[in-house]
Amino acid sequence: MSQDTYDGALAELNVLQAELDLVEARLAQTQVRAPFSGVIGLRYISEGAIVTPQTRIATLQRRSPMKLEFALPERYTAQVTLGDAVRFSVAGAADVATGTVYAIEPRVERDTRTLLVRARVPNPDGALLPGAFADIEVLVDEIADALPVPAIAVVSELGGRRVWTVQDGQAQQRRVETGIRTEAAVQITSGLAPGDTVITSGLQSLRAGQPVRVADLDASLGESGEVE
Repeated sequence: MSQDTYDGALAELNVLQAELDLVEARLAQTQVRAPFSGVIGLRYISEGAIVTPQTRIATLQRRSPMKLEFALPERYTAQVTLGDAVRFSVAGAADVATGTVYAIEPRVERDTRTLLVRARVPNPDGALLPGAFADIEVLVDEIADALPVPAIAVVSELGGRRVWTVQDGQAQQRRVETGIRTEAAVQITSGLAPGDTVITSGLQSLRAGQPVRVADLDASLGESGEVE
């Protein structure tokens, strides 16, 4: 063929290629690709609807790992560090989950006087859902060989605190010094020794030397007694 015929065919080919590229570009604009793998939620548009960059199409959640965000009272700001473990539970989940602190806000919130903390939580089975409310436990201090007793066993009175113990089958009072207190237990710093039997029921009617029979044993908080 002549050079003119070749040049004309080449020009037509370039035009057709440009038109094809334009169609492919428009087709690519009809697809929405997520920047990460996750679980897609409810759809907010119908087929055939016109969408814009501001149109909400659906939600996409990455569920493993997940981020746990919580606020810690400012008095504990010096006791939480990166890498600390946290335990938490959510409604509807039977097991207690764990996470690791990976970020701490470098300031205390002025209005709430709390420190914002974030932890990373593995969720391989997808049991945890984003947005859920969590009850969180953070270990801020640990006392080795602490001696706890049930909180109901400690009687406060003028001048100090006391507990009732069982000695040789009889009720006896002990003056004690206490340390850290939780909702269920009180740390005893002096006045008791490991293995002492502490009475937890009928305290108001007890008197020194009264016969007592041990009813059951709670290895974690000491023994409880029952008055005969």
